[in-house]
Amino acid sequence: MQELGKFNERYRKLFSAAGGEGGDEAEEGGFLDTWGWFINLDQMSNGRIELWDYLTDMNVTAFMNYMAYRHDKANYERVVSSKV
Repeated sequence: MQELGKFNERYRKLFSAAGGEGGDEAEEGGFLDTWGWFINLDQMSNGRIELWDYLTDMNVTAFMNYMAYRHDKANYERVVSSKV
């Protein structure tokens, strides 16, 4: 159970509306509640559904690290583009 706590803390920002990406969708008719992990799979595969099996077969840590990377990259790009 301690490991689950560490896991949740490590990836906390991916699942909170305040964590960045996706905060506004939560207020748009429950889109996040309805589609949940489909949103993540769609984003991580760049809309290529044929890659979903590959993604869901990934090691959990590798998957979460990839998802965290994409989340942080999107936030970084948002900050950089707002300075231009």
